Amino acid sequence: MLSVNAKEIEIYHSALISSPLSDLREAFIQPSDPATEELAFTPKRTVEIPDATPCLLALARNDTRLVIGLTNGAIAVFDTNALFTAGFDGVFPLHTFPCNSPVAPKLILPNPAHMPFVAVLRGPDASLNSPIVEVLNVETMQSVSGWRSAGTPETTPTARVYTFSNICRHV
Repeated sequence: MLSVNAKEIEIYHSALISSPLSDLREAFIQPSDPATEELAFTPKRTVEIPDATPCLLALARNDTRLVIGLTNGAIAVFDTNALFTAGFDGVFPLHTFPCNSPVAPKLILPNPAHMPFVAVLRGPDASLNSPIVEVLNVETMQSVSGWRSAGTPETTPTARVYTFSNICRHV
């Protein structure tokens, strides 16, 4: 589950559901159905993801893009304004970045604030042509760079996430 600006997004089978956080809290306060022991909750928006199961979520470009890593290796980019607006009309990805191999992404890291770049870390697979680290521009919907392995442990791209505390220790 991902909480964004008092909104909740939850992966539900091969669909995303979206509602204000206050709706979810109210559903937990209400008594459940005694026959099924289920909560009475109706999301404001349900978005079907028919091609694959979502495995990673990340917000990018000042929270205006929801980047979803799929188990088939593809990366789907959605407009959050459409996702967070109640309705029954279809919401489709602005763009889907295909993948040369069926390896699901391991990590999606957006740049802070308004910068439109997202780094995608994938696990190595049998194909040396597939990038292990790919940088995507979620504004122009282009793959702008990437790194791939030359097949040896010394040439495998690696990444490390630095937090403010890590940076202070290394300075």
